[in-house]
Amino acid sequence: MTDQTQSLFDQARQLSAAERQKLAEMLLDTLEPDPGVEAAWGQEAHRRWDDHVKSGEAGMDAFEALAGARRQLNGDK
Repeated sequence: MTDQTQSLFDQARQLSAAERQKLAEMLLDTLEPDPGVEAAWGQEAHRRWDDHVKSGEAGMDAFEALAGARRQLNGDK
């Protein structure tokens, strides 16, 4: 890490959490996606879909999934 990078990092650490999050998002937006990573995620998505179809289990929409996750986190049944 260069001195300039370390200095910028030290300055960024002084920002609020919201400002650090926004800065991180802005920096990530400047990066080009890695085609290999994108392809791997596509393959993984297809594998998961195929596993779901083969299982014969009913799916659920995102709202149901989030509600179930909230219940589990809150210790509800």
